[in-house]
Amino acid sequence: LSVDGAPAPAAAFATTPAAGEVIRIGAYGDVRGGHRVHAQLIARLVAEAPDLVVASGDLVLRGTDDADWQQFFAVTAPLMAAVPYYPAVGNHDLGKTGDLARRVTDQFALPPGPADRPPGAGWYSFDVADVHLVMLDSNAYDDARQRAWLEADLLAAAGARAIVVVTHDGPFARGTHGGNQQAVRDYVPILVRHRVTLLISGHDHLYQRGEQDGLPYMVSGGGGAPLYRVRCGVAGRPRCARPDGMDQARSEHHYAIISVYPAHVEVCPRQPDGAPLEPCWRLPTRR
Repeated sequence: LSVDGAPAPAAAFATTPAAGEVIRIGAYGDVRGGHRVHAQLIARLVAEAPDLVVASGDLVLRGTDDADWQQFFAVTAPLMAAVPYYPAVGNHDLGKTGDLARRVTDQFALPPGPADRPPGAGWYSFDVADVHLVMLDSNAYDDARQRAWLEADLLAAAGARAIVVVTHDGPFARGTHGGNQQAVRDYVPILVRHRVTLLISGHDHLYQRGEQDGLPYMVSGGGGAPLYRVRCGVAGRPRCARPDGMDQARSEHHYAIISVYPAHVEVCPRQPDGAPLEPCWRLPTRR
């Protein structure tokens, strides 16, 4: 963010990927005040040289504090200068309830949203060759306009090789917050109906992956904020109240590299020093 408050410019693709080519996506989320860890992740992402980066929200601690945004952009500057960067809106990015003087959507030069999207809301989508990416606004889950837009957007993307959806407060998580039940009720059926390849969320400060109700998901909330313990379904913790199809959960800072190949998607979660958090795992593409 510049001193005069202008949106942070998005880097252009160094070489625009073509349909069918391997597309590499960096992913992480939940920085808040964890600048030291965030700087490590940024250095690793620069070295990884993905085609683009998506963030699952809570980039700052107080969305109405310009100093927080200045710090965030100072840390991310080397990455944003090299590759396009697309954020989902977290609850901390909004600042205090009812105080949207500095909207998160004003901080970035993002793809245009739908015409009926209200000021300050942050749902949008874009394509990278034949891969479709959707950024949802979990602060606006109860807005019928977002749900109607999502249905239409995913229908229009029916021919995509892969569809990756990013939101902040996701439907499935075993951290302090737990999964968002409104997302389970109102959004998961839409995502499953349109054969979404992978849902990425944050909000809980941990790493988790699994598949529930036919929806593969990854919780990536290890971007620097204080970590949360896995609160249920593991040794020494109570049984989880709701099913979430978890395959792995770790309370560690991390980022992930998602490589979209012609016939499969490979997800490689990595620690801040680049070491594997767990072995890479695969999902089929939509073709």
